[in-house]
Amino acid sequence: MGASRRAFLSQLGQKKGFQVEELFSESVTHVISENNSGDEVRTWLDSQIGGQCRTPALLLDISWYTESMKAGHPVEILDRHKLQEQQVDESKEVESIVPSYACQRRTTLENHNTVFTDALSLLAENAELSDEDGRGVAFRRAAAVLKALHSPVTDLLQLRGLPCLGGHSLRVIKDVLENGASSEVECTKQSERFKALKVLTGIFGVGAKTAERWIREGIHSLPQLQDSAHTLNRAQQAGLEHYDDLNQPVTKAEGDAIGEIVEKAVMSVLPGSTDYSDRRFQEREADRP
Repeated sequence: MGASRRAFLSQLGQKKGFQVEELFSESVTHVISENNSGDEVRTWLDSQIGGQCRTPALLLDISWYTESMKAGHPVEILDRHKLQEQQVDESKEVESIVPSYACQRRTTLENHNTVFTDALSLLAENAELSDEDGRGVAFRRAAAVLKALHSPVTDLLQLRGLPCLGGHSLRVIKDVLENGASSEVECTKQSERFKALKVLTGIFGVGAKTAERWIREGIHSLPQLQDSAHTLNRAQQAGLEHYDDLNQPVTKAEGDAIGEIVEKAVMSVLPGSTDYSDRRFQEREADRP
């Protein structure tokens, strides 16, 4: 739930005599959630304690809490108050726990979960363009964890114990698993604001805040910007003039040509230097089965 709503309900519970903890610990007896399944909450708990969650705490819907607030004491826990959890199929669990820090993970040469990572990356991009860097980082961290897996995710239970998978990211993954695509992602793709932000921030020298200001002024495309009376700085003028060229991906041939130029320059300064990236690639290829 949102931070303000959680703070309000926490204060209300404390006034009624409940002991409300801000952080999860072994002393917690009831975990209250809103609009989440038991499996989602259990996965979140796993991430909090770093592995399979064995806590005896009850996983309850917010309805039990609000009814208890109204009664002034903890009401009887009925089946409708309990968050439902699926039986764990151990054969579907991830074979190894992914380290929390990206620097500790081996880089896989093939992404087995592009359908999820593409969705999360798009939401991350939208968050960053909306000046919500925190949400952007959360989505990118979740995508990075999925990229590190050595097999496709076919069930939400496979994600138990994995780090960096917050509630929002799990809902996106669940939506893709159940429906083949995320409704939030599809809505974002069709958003005129998102399309305009992508176009305008694609201009070299234009950031999210500048693009947002132009959108508020009714500018959503390059022709509209060219026809406007806006005075662009030197970098922005160059970015607009060479927009297509700057947004064209560099080809492998071009990359190799640049590499040769850099190598010659390095050799002229430090003869006998070794291309570290090429050596690491060879080592990684040697480790492959």
